Amino acid sequence: MTLFCIFMVFVATADCSLRQLNGRIPTIDGKGVPLTVDLDVSEFNKNLETIVKEDLVAEINDKFSTYINGSRITELVENVCKHEITLLKQDLMKEIKNKPAFFAFLKSNTIFSGDNVLKFDEVTTNIGQNYNPSTGVFTAPKEGVYQISCVMVAGGRNNIHYWLYKNKERFSYGYTSPTAHANSNTQNWILELKKGDRVFIQHRGSPGEVVHGLRHSYFSGHLLF
Repeated sequence: MTLFCIFMVFVATADCSLRQLNGRIPTIDGKGVPLTVDLDVSEFNKNLETIVKEDLVAEINDKFSTYINGSRITELVENVCKHEITLLKQDLMKEIKNKPAFFAFLKSNTIFSGDNVLKFDEVTTNIGQNYNPSTGVFTAPKEGVYQISCVMVAGGRNNIHYWLYKNKERFSYGYTSPTAHANSNTQNWILELKKGDRVFIQHRGSPGEVVHGLRHSYFSGHLLF
């Protein structure tokens, strides 16, 4: 490589001189009279440029192949992949932890009557604090598709009439029929909610009805996507 560089310097110097003379080299004949010899060096320059380019490209490819095939690049790729996977896991866990969700039992047997909203007051999960046990209302903190569920257990020879309300809209009916023993009704809804939409369970009909508490009846919901 050192000999090649020396040759290149020599060729470059010679090429510059030829260019300055525009291909004309001064000489002296036998009588001492200056003569001019015209030489066409364009083809020489073209061939020289081709040789230099081919040599540089070959050397660059060789160096690049050596680097790619080395263990260092493999280690680098593995480290980058591990780092990206770690970041994805962290983002996923953060997203899961920030998803609103609630689950609340009815603490004790409750008389459900009139237009009362049933207040499920034993809260076990309330991510985001969007369910209010003092009002029985879940308020959507963000737009999305939610799953809302409830289990209503009627105490004794009793029935329960209720609605699921979305804001001021009666979204769904619920009913448990009276039996010799306690009876239950389970509902699952998929709701598209906007930020600020309110969801709750409200009694329908005037007679008072007993909803069985003691972790039998519950109200729950969470954001799907």
